[in-house]
Amino acid sequence: MRRLFTPSQEAEICKRYIAKESTSVIANSLGTGHRVINGVLKRNNIAIRTRGRYISVDYNLIFTLYKQGLSDGEIAGKLNCTKGLVQSAIYKKKPEIRRGRSEAIKISQRTKNRKWVNGKPELRGSKNPLWKGGKTELSQAIRADALYKKWRSNIFERDEYICQDCGDKSAPGNKVILHADHIIPLHELIDIHRLKTIEQSRNCESLWDISNGRTLCRSCHKKTATYRVNRHIK
Repeated sequence: MRRLFTPSQEAEICKRYIAKESTSVIANSLGTGHRVINGVLKRNNIAIRTRGRYISVDYNLIFTLYKQGLSDGEIAGKLNCTKGLVQSAIYKKKPEIRRGRSEAIKISQRTKNRKWVNGKPELRGSKNPLWKGGKTELSQAIRADALYKKWRSNIFERDEYICQDCGDKSAPGNKVILHADHIIPLHELIDIHRLKTIEQSRNCESLWDISNGRTLCRSCHKKTATYRVNRHIK
């Protein structure tokens, strides 16, 4: 088999590897692959170490460079180690980085907000200035009630399981997810009739009036102004 390197070049490769340079770093500097370097080492009876076992790198330094905006590859080149070792160091130091920096910020903010409220009992529940009378809990209880499930089924049957906006319906090979949409939103009905408990809700005829409902496919439902988040967008 023809060798890619001369004996003197192979000797230099072995010398660099013994000096704790990785096969990837050596390969990159010579414009070849790490497997070629592994072959050179084997031919010269150099034991190939397990990745990262003999490379001594300051994990705190890696994380400091990462926070300065350097990429994994730039840090690896600067510290003469592999990208895998850099990524491992970063993940061990701060696991949430695996989800991406923006997501890590969101997670951190959610945790901060939760701790802030949990640490202030005087701001929980009805004591919070943003309290709306427990409408969220009541809405969830209504949606879990048997009367709501019957109301939903009645709307689907009346509309023959067809989206009243786009006309789509389930067929072989085309499953359509249907929603029972409130024309007057549920949270507004709770306000209008001043409902506070599930018992009051069960006795409210307007809440179960199927004329206030329509069948929509999931896509059409998401386009409505009253769909969950959309109703908060002005």
